[in-house]
Amino acid sequence: MMGGVKQISGAETSLPGLYAAGETADTGVHGANRLASNSLLEGLVFAARSGQAMMKDAPVKKKHAAGLPGSPAPQAWQPHCSAAAQEQRKPAENAALTKIRDVMWRLVGILRSGKELTGAMEQLRSLELPKTEEHGRAHCEFRNMHALASVMVKSALARHESRGSHYRSDFPYRDDDDFAKHSIAQKAKEIRFEA
Repeated sequence: MMGGVKQISGAETSLPGLYAAGETADTGVHGANRLASNSLLEGLVFAARSGQAMMKDAPVKKKHAAGLPGSPAPQAWQPHCSAAAQEQRKPAENAALTKIRDVMWRLVGILRSGKELTGAMEQLRSLELPKTEEHGRAHCEFRNMHALASVMVKSALARHESRGSHYRSDFPYRDDDDFAKHSIAQKAKEIRFEA
């Protein structure tokens, strides 16, 4: 999957409170043939704009570190996700994560076809998401992985061609007439293409 979260201005996205910069953002500054936006310009300029926009938009009581939720980011020498955090995941969540990884590796890899992608979509839809009252990090990461996997499969199914790193064995050639456009994914809508 290549691309990023579309910005509407400077750093803001269409979702209130969501800002994007760098590899996450689709700024259009460097054209379509980018993994997203990972240039020095975008890493520095757009990241600074994102930070400024977040500070401007933050509620007054949260503009000071004392009012921010959560804990400080780990230092470089600290592990990103501790063994204790991994163990806190419920067995059902671990099994579901393993299933998502397996489906994506086997059916949505470098070489893909409509039949495999349809099978992947069916398996992702049939996957029962663990229900919990808690909304901790592990739970959110799992739901995000499931949502991203679903969007990737829907986008690959909608693009009836091969382009860049997207190769479909049932559509081995580029189709500039219909698909020389960005894929646009929005919640509860079909994938669409626009220049």
